[in-house]
Amino acid sequence: MIAPAQIFAIASGVAAGEKWDAALKPVGAVAVAGKPAAPDALKFEPAKFVGRTEPGIAPEVLREAFKAKAPAAGQATTGSVRLANGDVAAFAVTGVRPGELKDGGSAERRALDSAAGQAEFVAFLDALRARAKVHYNPAIFE
Repeated sequence: MIAPAQIFAIASGVAAGEKWDAALKPVGAVAVAGKPAAPDALKFEPAKFVGRTEPGIAPEVLREAFKAKAPAAGQATTGSVRLANGDVAAFAVTGVRPGELKDGGSAERRALDSAAGQAEFVAFLDALRARAKVHYNPAIFE
């Protein structure tokens, strides 16, 4: 079993400019995706572009990777995160692609407009309640 401290050391080494191969060398057994390896080997997946809902990648990794700052040109932003099963994962963000809205973003725009309208309505009701003596039955709103 690989200690979390080793994972943090790997992430730190990559953040300092070390290549993944060199950073993983002290660990020993490394399982590369698609190749057989020992069950307790460190799982390594080569770099690839991933979307926010990429299948096969732990949601904790995706969440932290998409929260990471965009890397400077030719560099990587690295991080590590504890997974739900207790394991620790290290990741590197080497580039960022801006998102694309399908159909010109009309569906997203409608959803945002609807959410904004609902928020305005709730704020309006709160303002009315703050200024007036309004009595209502809370059971109606459940």
